Amino acid sequence: MRITQFFIAVLALLVLWAGGRFLSRGASVRPERPGARADKPLSANILIPYPISTFLPQFFQQKTASSSVSEQIDAEPQVGARAAGLWNLSARETLWSQNSDAPQGIASLTKLMTALVARQYASSTAILTLTADDLAVESVNKDLRVGDQFTRDEALYFLLISSDNAIARAVGRTVFRGGIPEFVARMNRIAQELGMARTRFDDPVGLGKDVSSVSDLAVFARFVEQQYPELLSFSKYARLTIVTEQGRTFVLNNTNAILSQIPGFLGSKTGYTPEAGGSLLVVFKTDAGIFASIVLGSNDRFGDTNEILSWYSRRMSDTLKTLQ
Repeated sequence: MRITQFFIAVLALLVLWAGGRFLSRGASVRPERPGARADKPLSANILIPYPISTFLPQFFQQKTASSSVSEQIDAEPQVGARAAGLWNLSARETLWSQNSDAPQGIASLTKLMTALVARQYASSTAILTLTADDLAVESVNKDLRVGDQFTRDEALYFLLISSDNAIARAVGRTVFRGGIPEFVARMNRIAQELGMARTRFDDPVGLGKDVSSVSDLAVFARFVEQQYPELLSFSKYARLTIVTEQGRTFVLNNTNAILSQIPGFLGSKTGYTPEAGGSLLVVFKTDAGIFASIVLGSNDRFGDTNEILSWYSRRMSDTLKTLQ
């Protein structure tokens, strides 16, 4: 059957070629009246009303279509971040990455480790009290004042929803008797134990020389998701109102502007300093498992994350098409 189609295609091409040769030898229109100018001979290429591919056997076109699907699957996300990646945490699989091992500034992604250390070592009934030194660090919530008191979990909401710097400093100062130096040492010890070789914490806030790589952060995200999944749930609220035991009311707005646009959203953390640029770590769930998207050093962290998630969606859709 395919041989017959091939000969039909060859015959069609020969007919088209012969017609073009005939017309190019000067097939012209005779003037209808003296003095009238004849039109220029019509060229063969504008006499073909359909693309040549219309005459080719169908099996040739099917091969071209499948190649197009393959190219879409292989195409990489177009992001401007200095480093980025997408991981299937459940399968321990890297789906895509760029500069994944290069150390980058992580800004307030630091607060994920701050929250983990607080969760591990501070009692749920522990109370932290804000001091003037805490408030000397730029705070997101302008209603905070000296003497405000919070439970551990209330502090974690401040860290992971609104990324508050004053609360982060208070957590680092309060959990251990050795204060912030002991707290930061514990942060670095955990990173070392997890094999995060390119990670170094300088403070509990994220305003120092805190660095990591997207591959290290993927390891950290997997550890948190498996061992302390409740930490992720602290950041799933777009807006949260907290009323403290002192009767003080605080409204926390999530710094992740696209959390409501992410299907299967489990949690996230944003970060930004002028030196580090924008960063965003997002954990989400699909039928294929639990995933982490990470961007560091981005001028458009939300746009880059959307590009990565859209790429993954296209990849899954195209994969299903090839299997049908």
